[in-house]
Amino acid sequence: MKKTLWSADNDHDLFNLLVGQSFGDQPELNIDIIRQNKLEIAHYISNQLNLKKTDVVLDLGSGCGYLAKPISHLVEKVICCDISEDFLKYAKNECREVENIEFHLVQNYKLKPLLNSSLDAAYSFNVFIHLNTYQIYAYLKEMARVLKADSLFIFDIMSTDL
Repeated sequence: MKKTLWSADNDHDLFNLLVGQSFGDQPELNIDIIRQNKLEIAHYISNQLNLKKTDVVLDLGSGCGYLAKPISHLVEKVICCDISEDFLKYAKNECREVENIEFHLVQNYKLKPLLNSSLDAAYSFNVFIHLNTYQIYAYLKEMARVLKADSLFIFDIMSTDL
Protein backbone atom coordinates (compact mmCIF):
# COMPACT_ATOMS: atom_id res chain seq x y z
CA MET A 1 0.00 0.00 0.00
CA LYS A 2 1.26 3.48 -0.84
CA LYS A 3 2.09 5.50 2.26
CA THR A 4 0.70 9.01 2.48
CA LEU A 5 0.93 11.88 4.94
CA TRP A 6 -2.13 10.46 6.74
CA SER A 7 -0.91 6.85 6.91
CA ALA A 8 0.03 5.22 10.20
CA ASP A 9 1.86 1.98 10.90
CA ASN A 10 0.58 1.66 14.47
CA ASP A 11 -1.84 3.18 16.99
CA HIS A 12 0.81 5.55 18.35
CA ASP A 13 1.33 7.11 14.91
CA LEU A 14 -2.42 7.10 14.20
CA PHE A 15 -3.26 8.96 17.40
CA ASN A 16 -0.42 11.42 16.91
CA LEU A 17 -1.98 12.23 13.53
CA LEU A 18 -5.45 12.48 15.10
CA VAL A 19 -4.73 14.61 18.17
CA GLY A 20 -1.02 15.49 18.09
CA GLN A 21 0.41 16.12 21.53
CA SER A 22 -2.87 17.47 22.97
CA PHE A 23 -3.28 14.33 25.09
CA GLY A 24 0.36 13.71 25.96
CA ASP A 25 3.23 12.11 24.11
CA GLN A 26 1.45 8.73 24.11
CA PRO A 27 -2.11 9.66 23.14
CA GLU A 28 -2.94 6.03 22.34
CA LEU A 29 -2.90 5.45 26.11
CA ASN A 30 -5.56 8.13 26.62
CA ILE A 31 -8.28 6.82 24.32
CA ASP A 32 -11.04 7.19 26.93
CA ILE A 33 -10.10 10.84 27.51
CA ILE A 34 -9.99 11.45 23.75
CA ARG A 35 -13.41 9.81 23.33
CA GLN A 36 -14.83 12.03 26.10
CA ASN A 37 -13.37 15.13 24.42
CA LYS A 38 -14.87 14.10 21.08
CA LEU A 39 -18.21 13.39 22.78
CA GLU A 40 -18.30 16.99 24.01
CA ILE A 41 -17.59 18.19 20.47
CA ALA A 42 -20.33 15.86 19.14
CA HIS A 43 -22.83 17.47 21.55
CA TYR A 44 -21.75 20.91 20.34
CA ILE A 45 -22.15 19.83 16.69
CA SER A 46 -25.58 18.26 17.24
CA ASN A 47 -26.82 21.39 19.01
CA GLN A 48 -25.47 23.75 16.36
CA LEU A 49 -26.90 21.69 13.50
CA ASN A 50 -30.19 21.00 15.33
CA LEU A 51 -30.00 17.37 14.21
CA LYS A 52 -33.17 15.35 13.78
CA LYS A 53 -33.77 11.59 13.71
CA THR A 54 -34.51 11.77 9.95
CA ASP A 55 -31.25 13.54 9.01
CA VAL A 56 -28.52 12.12 6.82
CA VAL A 57 -25.27 13.74 7.97
CA LEU A 58 -21.75 13.90 6.58
CA ASP A 59 -18.67 13.64 8.81
CA LEU A 60 -15.90 15.04 6.59
CA GLY A 61 -12.51 13.95 7.88
CA SER A 62 -14.04 11.42 10.25
CA GLY A 63 -10.76 10.29 11.73
CA CYS A 64 -11.31 7.44 14.21
CA GLY A 65 -15.11 7.79 14.20
CA TYR A 66 -15.28 9.34 17.67
CA LEU A 67 -17.68 12.08 16.50
CA ALA A 68 -19.73 9.89 14.17
CA LYS A 69 -20.52 7.26 16.77
CA PRO A 70 -22.48 9.46 19.23
CA ILE A 71 -24.03 11.50 16.42
CA SER A 72 -25.27 8.29 14.76
CA HIS A 73 -27.66 7.77 17.68
CA LEU A 74 -29.38 11.08 16.87
CA VAL A 75 -29.85 10.75 13.10
CA GLU A 76 -30.93 8.36 10.37
CA LYS A 77 -27.43 7.98 8.93
CA VAL A 78 -23.89 9.30 9.26
CA ILE A 79 -21.59 9.14 6.26
CA CYS A 80 -17.93 9.17 7.26
CA CYS A 81 -15.50 10.39 4.61
CA ASP A 82 -11.74 10.60 5.09
CA ILE A 83 -8.62 10.72 2.94
CA SER A 84 -6.88 8.20 5.21
CA GLU A 85 -7.47 4.50 4.69
CA ASP A 86 -5.91 3.93 8.12
CA PHE A 87 -8.38 6.27 9.85
CA LEU A 88 -11.31 4.67 8.00
CA LYS A 89 -10.14 1.19 9.01
CA TYR A 90 -9.93 2.27 12.66
CA ALA A 91 -13.30 4.08 12.47
CA LYS A 92 -15.00 1.02 10.96
CA ASN A 93 -13.76 -1.04 13.89
CA GLU A 94 -14.65 1.66 16.45
CA CYS A 95 -18.19 1.87 15.04
CA ARG A 96 -18.61 -1.80 14.14
CA GLU A 97 -21.78 -2.27 16.23
CA VAL A 98 -23.44 0.85 14.77
CA GLU A 99 -25.57 0.01 11.74
CA ASN A 100 -26.33 3.51 10.44
CA ILE A 101 -22.77 4.63 9.64
CA GLU A 102 -21.14 4.17 6.27
CA PHE A 103 -17.56 4.89 5.24
CA HIS A 104 -16.00 6.30 2.06
CA LEU A 105 -12.47 7.13 1.03
CA VAL A 106 -12.09 10.68 -0.31
CA GLN A 107 -9.88 11.08 -3.36
CA ASN A 108 -9.06 14.30 -5.20
CA TYR A 109 -11.36 16.35 -2.95
CA LYS A 110 -14.42 14.61 -4.40
CA LEU A 111 -17.17 13.25 -2.16
CA LYS A 112 -18.07 10.29 -4.31
CA PRO A 113 -20.41 8.44 -4.30
CA LEU A 114 -22.53 11.08 -2.55
CA LEU A 115 -25.38 12.35 -4.69
CA ASN A 116 -26.28 15.98 -5.34
CA SER A 117 -28.51 17.51 -2.65
CA SER A 118 -28.54 14.29 -0.64
CA LEU A 119 -27.44 15.49 2.82
CA ASP A 120 -29.33 17.29 5.55
CA ALA A 121 -26.23 18.52 7.39
CA ALA A 122 -22.45 18.17 7.54
CA TYR A 123 -19.59 18.82 9.93
CA SER A 124 -15.82 18.78 9.81
CA PHE A 125 -13.62 19.34 12.86
CA ASN A 126 -9.85 19.63 12.95
CA VAL A 127 -9.63 19.08 9.20
CA PHE A 128 -9.61 22.48 7.49
CA ILE A 129 -6.67 23.59 9.66
CA HIS A 130 -4.54 21.24 7.54
CA LEU A 131 -5.73 22.54 4.15
CA ASN A 132 -4.57 25.25 1.81
CA THR A 133 -6.93 27.72 0.16
CA TYR A 134 -7.42 25.59 -2.98
CA GLN A 135 -8.28 22.50 -0.93
CA ILE A 136 -10.74 24.44 1.22
CA TYR A 137 -12.39 25.79 -1.93
CA ALA A 138 -12.62 22.28 -3.42
CA TYR A 139 -14.31 20.87 -0.32
CA LEU A 140 -16.68 23.83 0.03
CA LYS A 141 -17.66 23.37 -3.61
CA GLU A 142 -18.41 19.71 -2.90
CA MET A 143 -20.43 20.72 0.18
CA ALA A 144 -22.52 23.01 -2.01
CA ARG A 145 -23.12 20.05 -4.33
CA VAL A 146 -24.07 17.39 -1.76
CA LEU A 147 -26.03 19.44 0.78
CA LYS A 148 -29.73 20.11 0.38
CA ALA A 149 -30.83 23.73 0.05
CA ASP A 150 -30.80 25.53 3.41
CA SER A 151 -28.69 22.79 5.03
CA LEU A 152 -25.94 23.65 7.46
CA PHE A 153 -22.25 22.77 7.38
CA ILE A 154 -20.26 23.43 10.54
CA PHE A 155 -16.48 23.37 10.46
CA ASP A 156 -13.54 24.95 12.18
CA ILE A 157 -10.66 26.76 10.57
CA MET A 158 -8.28 26.70 13.47
CA SER A 159 -7.86 24.33 16.35
CA THR A 160 -9.29 25.89 19.51
CA ASP A 161 -11.13 24.71 22.54
CA LEU A 162 -14.92 24.96 22.38
